[in-house]
This record gives sequence, C-alpha cells and structure tokens, in this order.
Amino acid sequence: MNLEMELYRNVNLCERAKKDLTFAQNLYAAMCNMAWKKDEVISYTSWRSAGSIVATMREEGDYMDWYCSGMIPDADDNVEEGTVTREIEEILNEMGWVKHPSGLKIEEVE
Repeated sequence: MNLEMELYRNVNLCERAKKDLTFAQNLYAAMCNMAWKKDEVISYTSWRSAGSIVATMREEGDYMDWYCSGMIPDADDNVEEGTVTREIEEILNEMGWVKHPSGLKIEEVE
C-alpha cells in the first residue's frame, strides 16, 4: 500500500485533518518536496498532488485550498512546503513511513 492510500484509510487521521486546519496544513507541507519510505519511496514533488490528498482527506475543497499555503508561515503555525513538524513525523513513523534522504531539503521544525 502506498502513503496516499494509508492516509485515506486512517480514519482518525482524516478526522483530525477535518477538525484542525493547522494539522492539515502541516501534513500537506510534510508531503511537499519530501520523500517518504516504507516498502517503496514516495515523493510528492507536485504540491498540487499533496494538496489534493489533504482535500480528499478532509472531504472538501481541492488542491488549491492548500497549494502554497506555507509560502507565508503565519501565527496559525503554518509551515513552509517541505517542512516536517515533529508531530507529523512521529505520526508517519508510527505508520511505518520514514523520511528518505532524497527528500531532505528544507529545515525541520518542532
């Protein structure tokens, strides 16, 4: 199974993304310009793809609701595309996904 399918099937994660816009944005940012590895290496170099995944998880909107949402980090704890917060990394690690060196481009934040 790939990361996208695992995210869609994780009911608790989808519910969290629906209720917490900052969490949803941080998840989107963690998929942009980042590679994740489990059984295979997954990379969403298209920010549109990452935005579409989050919109699907939230069951509303489309990729444009998330596209470039991290270009101007704000007081709502939005982070830049390619940034992986500690919380998102821990969740993905629990699902068996780890950052792959080919995707480590942007500074990580807590």
